[in-house]
This record gives sequence, structure tokens and C-alpha cells, in this order.
Amino acid sequence: ILVTYGARRRRRPLFFVLDRFLEQTVACPDKLFIAFGDERHTYADADRKSNKIARALQSQAGYTSGDTVALFMGNEPTFVFTWLALAKLGSPVALLNYNIRTKSLLHCFNCCKAKVLIAASDLKEAVE
Repeated sequence: ILVTYGARRRRRPLFFVLDRFLEQTVACPDKLFIAFGDERHTYADADRKSNKIARALQSQAGYTSGDTVALFMGNEPTFVFTWLALAKLGSPVALLNYNIRTKSLLHCFNCCKAKVLIAASDLKEAVE
């Protein structure tokens, strides 16, 4: 994701969300990054978990860095870790609404031309 600033503000350089995340991970690894219910994740935790997901993806047959990946997950920390992993691998991400099912889900998956679908375990039934 590329972030730019409005024209009325002082001009700042363009940056990618992943770049900013990695800068913060180096600058303050123990700072809180995600608070979700009772869960707490620091920048270092998120970096470690996203690296683990990236390594797991690279070991999967049929996946190549840069392939479009469809992400079918709810609002949870694992969604963020997975998105970061895909950004690190240079893969475009198609975010699928976790409320859609059957024909709509299949249509969205086909339209985004994803090579891989990553779904949350609680959405397994919707994918089958």
C-alpha cells in the first residue's frame, strides 16, 4: 500500500506501509503494535509471526513470490500478520469479504485471478 499526503500539507516522501512497519520494528521492537481483546502483540512479535507465515508460503508447491493471493479472513491479528508476510514476499493481495459465500465467493476468487487462497480456519466450511 502506497501512502501519500494531501496537497495542502507539507510535501513528504512517499512510503509503503511495509517500509514504515519495518522501520518501527527496528526502532521500537517491544512497543505495542496490535491489541485485540486480551491479545497483545509487539512489533517484534508481528515481524516474527509474519516471517514464519512467509516461510510457510514459500514452501508450498504452486506458490511463487509475486503471485496474487486471496485473503479470506475476519478481523483478527492473523490477518495483519498474513498481509505483512505477503507484502514481504511481494505478492499482491486480494481481500475477500468474509461474509460472502458460495457463488459470490467463487466469483470474487476467479475475478482476482489469485493463485492461492488463504482462509481462516473458522471459514473452512465456506471454502469447501
